[in-house]
Amino acid sequence: ELKQEEEKMARAQQATMAREEALKDEELKQEEEMKKAQEATEARAQAQAAQGGGASTPPEEQKWREQLQREEEAIQLQRKEQTRLRKEEEFERLRKEEELRKQRQQEAQEGQSPPESPPPESQEHAPPQLPPLAASPLSCPFVPDESSDRERTAAYFSKHSSSFDGGLLRALTEYVPPGASLLDLAADAGQLYNALDRAGHDAAYMGLDSYRNVMELAGQTFELRDGTTGVVPALCWADLNRQFDLGSKFDYVVAIVDEEDLRTVRPEGRQSFLDNLVRLAGKAVILAWKPEDKIRGQKEKFNLKYEMGRRWTKVDGTATHKLRKASEDEFLKKQLNVFRIVEGKSRPIVL
Repeated sequence: ELKQEEEKMARAQQATMAREEALKDEELKQEEEMKKAQEATEARAQAQAAQGGGASTPPEEQKWREQLQREEEAIQLQRKEQTRLRKEEEFERLRKEEELRKQRQQEAQEGQSPPESPPPESQEHAPPQLPPLAASPLSCPFVPDESSDRERTAAYFSKHSSSFDGGLLRALTEYVPPGASLLDLAADAGQLYNALDRAGHDAAYMGLDSYRNVMELAGQTFELRDGTTGVVPALCWADLNRQFDLGSKFDYVVAIVDEEDLRTVRPEGRQSFLDNLVRLAGKAVILAWKPEDKIRGQKEKFNLKYEMGRRWTKVDGTATHKLRKASEDEFLKKQLNVFRIVEGKSRPIVL
């Protein structure tokens, strides 16, 4: 069965490469046609200018140029969509490879002693945990359920959401190597994906958020709070306050939790949220979050670094300083932390 799975993956990879070659040929053909059309337009414009002593462009010529511009914009949008599809195929391939690797590792370790016990739980009173999520039969891992009682609209994005921090983006593209897998928790409108795409940074991306209609907004364009616009990529739903597993790890997990949105991570879901970060990260967690310090009118201190230490992660001081210094937003400068995953030790409290 493993051999058949490997052969199937190899065939899928060959098919993907063949599609990419075909897309490249199509792009080159379109570029050549556009180039010829532009050269013809310039030649006609020069001829008319020579005959008419620099007369203005006739309406027909102007119309034709506008049409060319629209066609060029359409080609650019098509290329972006093709790039997105290639990235999704690459992510799926990496996920299957990770599943196969885990299956082999499990078979190899069969009969060995269980791993060491997790670190002791905190002495503070822990709020009751919600039940785990139900699996989805679709391409997204989970189905929105009754815990998701809110939706996001154009009005929400224009009031609360901003484009991804430019300074942090530059530092992040240096910290996260090309080709790495990246999970974006609290993805909002997919600003991180769009920023990485514009920067030409090739990462295998997956985005999750907990608002009910997150999977319905793919492809829609919204205006953000800072006046910029963004197209929502294909995102999936998950309740970040409940324990869940995606079946494989990502090299980097990024979670930038808006300080104005206190419902993304609720008090009863804090421990599950941190468990999910550690469970899904292979190398590091990049987290910007300021836990609410008042619950039902009572002050409650929540020491984030202590809680991540209970999960056997290590604060990466160098990376934290670099990303904070590069960030332009004051919230990121104060609240962003990088936690390094320690191989063989880092683990969630709820296994």
